[in-house]
Amino acid sequence: MNESPQSRPDRPEDSGYNNPSKAPQKTRPLSDKEVDAFHSDEPDPLMSATGTTESDPISPVQVLARTRRIFRTSLSLLILGVLLIGLFLYAAALDFVSNVTSYPLYLQWPIWLLLALVLVLVLYALLRLLLLWKSLQQHPQVALSQADPEDSVRASTELARYLKKLASGGKKQTARWAQFWPDHPEKAADLMGACKRLSGERHMDAETWLEEFEQQIRKPMDQAAANRIRHYWKLVGIKTAISPFPIIDALAVLYNNFLMIGDLAELYGRRINRADIFTLLWAIIFQVYISAQTQEILDSVADEMTKSIQSGIARSLTSFISPKLAEGTVHALVTWRIGKRAMTMMRPVQS
Repeated sequence: MNESPQSRPDRPEDSGYNNPSKAPQKTRPLSDKEVDAFHSDEPDPLMSATGTTESDPISPVQVLARTRRIFRTSLSLLILGVLLIGLFLYAAALDFVSNVTSYPLYLQWPIWLLLALVLVLVLYALLRLLLLWKSLQQHPQVALSQADPEDSVRASTELARYLKKLASGGKKQTARWAQFWPDHPEKAADLMGACKRLSGERHMDAETWLEEFEQQIRKPMDQAAANRIRHYWKLVGIKTAISPFPIIDALAVLYNNFLMIGDLAELYGRRINRADIFTLLWAIIFQVYISAQTQEILDSVADEMTKSIQSGIARSLTSFISPKLAEGTVHALVTWRIGKRAMTMMRPVQS
């Protein structure tokens, strides 16, 4: 009494599902060419066009390996730059020693004491920067240019976490900020109050919150950072202009640039990533190289310029003052550029 199942009106007639009367089609054997293509390592053109091949996506292990290679390459270049600058500093130190030993003995001791003092100050600035760096937290930079409301919510959430960390510093963080407004310490207290209020705000929409952050947090911080950068590029310009030795110029550049970066990190309370650290260190090292080479170039230019001056006193003053003024101007501009670059890296939002 087995009856063949009848076809249903809602099911296609050519379907073999639950229909034994329709035998499935026999499969044909693959040709040798198709078997070779199946076992070949070449990607399928159709699959690669849609981006679904196995070789197209990059695994996390490959990303980590690539990041390590980039880090090692950057570190090798930095070490190479340090070695090259070290050679130039060594040559400058030998020149400095030969110049000092040519002076009378009663002048040599003050110069050696001054050099020792500058070295201690540079080491102090570096140690302070390292200790400050270990106390900071690394927060990702946030871009505020997105038009998507979800991006605004994520940005406000990330920035609120950043402000909460700053607000947890309490009076200690307020005292740190007070040094940026020595004449108006109430601005540091206002900045701390804004951090506490915005980090705990839960009833404000994301766009309004970001506008409040822009007015009460970002603008005061950026203004204080610009004032601090101006302070340091003036110091570097003056110190390198009055220093008679290239080695003193290099140490003055290191000391003031380390302090400037430390102050900016203390202001923003944010640790930058390794690539940015290498960029800043390379910029400072390059400036040290400039300080070791600029004086000789400017001295030779000044000698050519003063050949037409007849007076001996005027020639001596011009040959000494003009290259030092030019050198101080160059170092002031480079310090300003490094400060602006560090400011862009350390602020919590992308410029």
